[in-house]
Amino acid sequence: MSQTIISAQEIGNVYELYKNYKILTDSRKWASPENTLFVALKGDRHNGHEFIVSLYERGFRHFIVSEKPSRDLENAQLIVVPNTLHFLQTLAQYKRSQMPYPVVGITGSNGKTVVKEWLGQLLSPYKSVVKSPKSFNSQLGVAISVWQMTQKHEVAVFEAGISTTNEMQRLEAMIQPTIGIFTNIGSAHDEGFENRLTKIEEKAKLFQNCQTLIYSSDYPILHTFLAKNFAPAKLVAWTFAKQENAVRIEKSTFETHATVLTFRFRQKDYRFILPFQDQSSLENALHTIFTALLLGLNAQEIQQGLQHLHRLDMRLSLKEGQNQSLIIDDTYSNDLDSLPVALDFLNEQAANRPHKLAILSQPAQMGLSVAELELETQKIALEKGISELWYVSTTNATRLNQSLLPTRYFADTAMLISALKAEPLSKDYVVLIKGARKYEFEQVVKLLDAKQHDTVLEISLEAISHNLNFYKRQLSPHTKLMVMVKALAYGSGYKEVAQLMAYHSVHYLAVAYTDEGVYLRQHGIRLPIMVLNPLPESFDLLLAHNLEPEIYSLRILCQWISFLNKQHSAPKHAIHLKLDTGMRRLGFEEDELVTAVLQIKACATPIHVASVFTHLAASESPAHEDFTRLQIAKFQAGAKALEALLGYKPLLHVLNSAGIVKYPEFHFDMVRLGMGLYGVETSETHIHDLRAISSLKTHISQIKHIKKGETVGYGRRGVAQQDMRIATVAIGYADGYDRRFGLGNGQMLVNGHLVPTIGSICMDMCMLALGDAPAQEGDEVLVFGEELPIQQLANNIGTIAYEVLTNVGYRVKRVFYW
Repeated sequence: MSQTIISAQEIGNVYELYKNYKILTDSRKWASPENTLFVALKGDRHNGHEFIVSLYERGFRHFIVSEKPSRDLENAQLIVVPNTLHFLQTLAQYKRSQMPYPVVGITGSNGKTVVKEWLGQLLSPYKSVVKSPKSFNSQLGVAISVWQMTQKHEVAVFEAGISTTNEMQRLEAMIQPTIGIFTNIGSAHDEGFENRLTKIEEKAKLFQNCQTLIYSSDYPILHTFLAKNFAPAKLVAWTFAKQENAVRIEKSTFETHATVLTFRFRQKDYRFILPFQDQSSLENALHTIFTALLLGLNAQEIQQGLQHLHRLDMRLSLKEGQNQSLIIDDTYSNDLDSLPVALDFLNEQAANRPHKLAILSQPAQMGLSVAELELETQKIALEKGISELWYVSTTNATRLNQSLLPTRYFADTAMLISALKAEPLSKDYVVLIKGARKYEFEQVVKLLDAKQHDTVLEISLEAISHNLNFYKRQLSPHTKLMVMVKALAYGSGYKEVAQLMAYHSVHYLAVAYTDEGVYLRQHGIRLPIMVLNPLPESFDLLLAHNLEPEIYSLRILCQWISFLNKQHSAPKHAIHLKLDTGMRRLGFEEDELVTAVLQIKACATPIHVASVFTHLAASESPAHEDFTRLQIAKFQAGAKALEALLGYKPLLHVLNSAGIVKYPEFHFDMVRLGMGLYGVETSETHIHDLRAISSLKTHISQIKHIKKGETVGYGRRGVAQQDMRIATVAIGYADGYDRRFGLGNGQMLVNGHLVPTIGSICMDMCMLALGDAPAQEGDEVLVFGEELPIQQLANNIGTIAYEVLTNVGYRVKRVFYW
């Protein structure tokens, strides 16, 4: 094992040695050991050094570490540094200094990723572009993004995100932007700063050395700060109002959903047509337009790109495909930089599916020949463990003499679709569909999609991961985490959420009934699973699938023991004992514990009590804090008695989502995360720390103009109080939209306008009173989501968010995206 301790002066030598290597920081990712440098990161709840030996056994030989491995690694190259993240950032900074081309740095409260992706779309037909993957804008994400830079690129686009002070300096040193974009300023991460001005000051550090800074002067506090602290010649300010020293933007609507923007910039007049009208999209597009102009694109080139811009809400979306296959939809782009990220996502979802297929179009990448593009594509697919590649290219070019993996070629999308019709996918397949816009791979997704219902529940795996990490940060390193995935993971989707939890290495899952656990096992989930309400008829399935029952009474314990005693050579099996400390629902009473333990010890088959727990009745309520503490005290007494009777200490857990943040002194050995994972914080003390994970969307089927006095719907319960427009939308109580939402009690968002229901909710549809909302048939309608919180819907009908979310019907298509 060769060990090198690096000084700051030697950073150039390390760079020269590893400049063509890929960086790996997550041992779970698929990567080829050759030409990969593993950086062992260390945090409060993770330590990459723990995985060095297993990586070495997989063939990896190059590591950046701050701790020595647990054993000697022959022929391994270890670079030992005090702080591995800081060293990686220094390496990225050095690499950036070697690249002479323009770099665009983007920050702001919202829109960073959209502007970055749109710039990539506009520039890539004319320049070789490298950009941040996904939302890689953190201290680690920026380092990984910058490390992608090569001499073959012509422009770089990176985003930078911060959540508190003293973070931007390191990001600026790595990005070193020549052109800056300050998208806007809003409430995001306000809690990390003394005030809004302090946040602007910290974010603006990204632009302290750039040549040009683009921003909207319609944000007064932002405009005042930038005008005061940056040289006028450096600023490109634009405005929809009449601000001095800013480019005035005139806008007008065009057709139904388009906008015309006109302005004069640097002695030239410009006119652009954009395919949307909402304010945030217009702002993001203007940042993109001005940057493209500064980078040398002409108006015609920009306009050609603008007509293909689209919102990025559905990037990397996961859908159920035909014959129970899995489909990953990434049809909005296909560049080499984003391909590894998409294939990593495929691997995370593959579980026990042996066949991993990538359907790709020829990438849109400047600076490489057609043959070089195909070779690079195959190299990436091979490195990520893809079984087969289907490749669509309209270019008449010679194929590779020898493919690196099984590859089928198609001259156009129509031929690809014919092949998929002739050879349907099976449940063994997980398929990535990723193509440049001109190939119209949306047709492929439509063909393979299992459900065509107009109403869709979109679920953000990134938001779920964010919420999970928020709760993880509340825990000490020794506290384990059990995640509740019962009731279709609170309406979200069993296997998808469970697979994500397995990826994040949670310790336990919990389901309500045995069949839910069996379903997870059948889909490759190997985490320990507790079953909250095991029925005696399902005991054989519990045993066969290694599911661990909650035992809550002497009756169910006797039935479980009787079942085990009838089995031949049954293995030692884990159970979980529940104590009733005040919920008065399920659980052992205090005077039953001795009998319970005696029965456990008397069982012919060994039984291991894995955990002891209770259920708090009102952990979220300050009014019931005394009762909650009384419950916890009763639990502690009962758990202590059980430990003495058993002769060993099971895991103890008592807290749910609300309790995790409210009672940190009672985390014990494990906590149970439920609704908080799904973005609902019932105590309302940490609402802004969580993200909404899902959006329920439908579409307008028909618009009618009705007269005053006409009635709407069954029972004629809706009455028009004036001449009005109504919209029929494709969601009803069979989809989980409760009948109590009728008669104006429910509201939906139509093109940003909140409109009420009118009349009764029907089985498959309902009607909305549109008022002045702009709308046409086919428009998307938001039932709930980030802009219309699910808690608001629950309040409207006097229920809880749990009920609204879990009521979403099975026939509603679930689409998961990252």
